[in-house]
Amino acid sequence: MGIYQNIVKIFRGRIDKKTQRVSWQNATTNFTSNFILNIQHRIANEISKSYFNHVEYTVNSNGYDFSRILTGTDIDEVLNWAPKEHYNTTEFWNDVVVKMLNNKYVHLKPIFDTKGSFISLIIVGDEEYKLDETVNLVSPFYSDNGTSLLDNILTSVYEKLATNKTRAFLKINGSFDQGKEAFKQKVNQTLETFQEVGEFNGIGVLDAKTDIFELNNSYSVITQEEMDFIKSEILSGYGISEKVLLGTATEEENTAFRANTIAVLLEQLERELTYKLISSYKRIRREGKQTYQRIVVNTNVMKFASLDQLIKFSQANTNTPIAQQNEERGFYGLAPIEGGDEFFVNLNSTTAKNVTKTEETDGESN
Repeated sequence: MGIYQNIVKIFRGRIDKKTQRVSWQNATTNFTSNFILNIQHRIANEISKSYFNHVEYTVNSNGYDFSRILTGTDIDEVLNWAPKEHYNTTEFWNDVVVKMLNNKYVHLKPIFDTKGSFISLIIVGDEEYKLDETVNLVSPFYSDNGTSLLDNILTSVYEKLATNKTRAFLKINGSFDQGKEAFKQKVNQTLETFQEVGEFNGIGVLDAKTDIFELNNSYSVITQEEMDFIKSEILSGYGISEKVLLGTATEEENTAFRANTIAVLLEQLERELTYKLISSYKRIRREGKQTYQRIVVNTNVMKFASLDQLIKFSQANTNTPIAQQNEERGFYGLAPIEGGDEFFVNLNSTTAKNVTKTEETDGESN
């Protein structure tokens, strides 16, 4: 299989024989290149690691609203555990993301039982559906219904590969023995002479010691520099670096990937799922109402932190606590303990409550 086929196949694209440009039909573009499929599944796998928290907020007039996660609700069950007409929930979310990478719109239909409980979520195709009854996702990788932002990149790839073809061999009065650079110089001079002569009347001239051997087939040729450029263009279209794809990225590179690509998809899921799965009464924060609900994606960054990173977090957490002791134990895979639902600070690690009591006692003694 040639280089062109290995890099990308363009499905349902019509190639203009004169310009060699691809005119796209108003249909889905299917990229069958292993390279592009690897990128898509890397993005999909990252999304499928996420956990959808059903969160209830309690209004706090003195600051930020308090929140608690509602585990075990029908929303929690369907979004995180139910297979949703797939082998499991991971495959479902993987399928949703891959479809978003290959289609402008993706529609998910919530299924409710006779009692109004949320029991499933399915991907709908061309059948009839109402936009106000489905979770409607819009791909950030498409400029319109039939044109991907990568179409121009792939057209450029095709043109690069279509023009760089070996069609013939030129036999010149020279030898490899004279050295690589000297031989290349001789070839270039010969070709330049042919072009200059041909510009006059379109007729080329060969001397008695030069022959051209035309090939029956043309063969694609591309340099490593051009190959790297093509890969770079495709990767940048998805907002991902090659190191992220290979699993050798630094924390900064992974953070950029999540911010540029993953966060865009997750934020859209949060908003649409919240709007379509939670009733307006439960969702809207009204005057006099004490609680309201949202669906919030928890990517659980601590799950993928190294032991060294966890230890550094624990050390910092005793100076400026943001996690309770039992939450911190959970990062290490340890079970919660009695009395662990407290924030600990330095004084060789006591509770924040005791620090306040100590300060009050000292003030009274003075």
